[in-house]
Amino acid sequence: LALEAYLRWNTSATTVFGTTGLRGNTSNQLSSPFGLGFDSFGDLYISDRYNHRIQKCNIRNLTCKTIAGQANAVSGTNMSSLNGPTFLYIDTNNNLYIADSGNQRIQFWNYGASYGTKIAGVTSSGGSGLNQFNTPYGIATDPNTNAIYICDYNNHRVMKYFSGNLTGIVIAGGNGLGINNTQLNYPAGLIFDSSTNSLIISNYGA
Repeated sequence: LALEAYLRWNTSATTVFGTTGLRGNTSNQLSSPFGLGFDSFGDLYISDRYNHRIQKCNIRNLTCKTIAGQANAVSGTNMSSLNGPTFLYIDTNNNLYIADSGNQRIQFWNYGASYGTKIAGVTSSGGSGLNQFNTPYGIATDPNTNAIYICDYNNHRVMKYFSGNLTGIVIAGGNGLGINNTQLNYPAGLIFDSSTNSLIISNYGA
């Protein structure tokens, strides 16, 4: 039995958050929106990269509020600040993992918290050490072991961290930029497939 699937996309779009063609830092504006995620309540989280914040948006009444980072589009390095956040990940308890890419770190925010905790990286110090990133991007977790996987974009590798340990291990790439089976080329996003215990990596440059 052969089955074929056909996908049809709606050719017209509707802007639900932000203002088309206009960047800004008010609650209804965005500046280079990047990562997206939904919590268990159906609220949408947006990495508002150049406003250095995470917006939580109610898709029912189309309102947004800042739940991480600054409300004035100014970057920072303290535990309540962000610098160019990109990807984000929301776990089953609605806790938030943020790739605080400009600060070269991963921030963990408990649901409803007003500040985060650094769980990987060295704040504002990019590098190639096992405790460093050079622009962290995609984030995924293994619900069985609580391991955290992070795309280390400019180091062309994927890192694995365990809770409480700021030193990670390289589990993919790390052998320079390339297209060989042991190399990655600007890995950007990833998903952990718990059914096969495997990672699916978006290898941007390959």
